[in-house]
Amino acid sequence: NNSQYALIFIAIFIITSLNKDSFLHKIFKQSIWLKLGSITFDLFLIHYILLVVIQYATKQYCVSDDMSFIIYTILLIPSAFIFKKCSKQLKKTLKFNI
Repeated sequence: NNSQYALIFIAIFIITSLNKDSFLHKIFKQSIWLKLGSITFDLFLIHYILLVVIQYATKQYCVSDDMSFIIYTILLIPSAFIFKKCSKQLKKTLKFNI
């Protein structure tokens, strides 16, 4: 079963990445991965809400599924950046030290 191989590969990948002298650890400690991780987390948080809103709106106006997907794709990344800015401002306003 391929899923068993995937689990073994993922475990080896994670363990190798944790070793500070490993090639993978050095690659993943670069700032680009931290920025990408931050963006993907925001995308993860916002994607379902945006998807539901777009599906509701496109059904109201009889928009095709393909066009709905295009709208979703175009709006997802800017929405995630806006979400990130708002959450940073909220964090400053409420003075969270997280």
